[in-house]
Amino acid sequence: NSNFKTAKVSTVKVVMFVKDYNAEGREDHISVTAGEIGQYLGRQGDYCRIKLFVRIGEGLVPSAIVVGM
Repeated sequence: NSNFKTAKVSTVKVVMFVKDYNAEGREDHISVTAGEIGQYLGRQGDYCRIKLFVRIGEGLVPSAIVVGM
């Protein structure tokens, strides 16, 4: 749709800040394709704050910062 944004690269590095069920924060570095996160991009730039729900174990990641765009 008109809200869909495309990234300039096929893969991006996503820095995620994960809170597990024990309320302990940890930092995960994962790689996803631009197609997987494209529909969640709020804006384009060096840093794009996105809503990205990724299942890690029993939890969901509520947000992520995309770098290397």
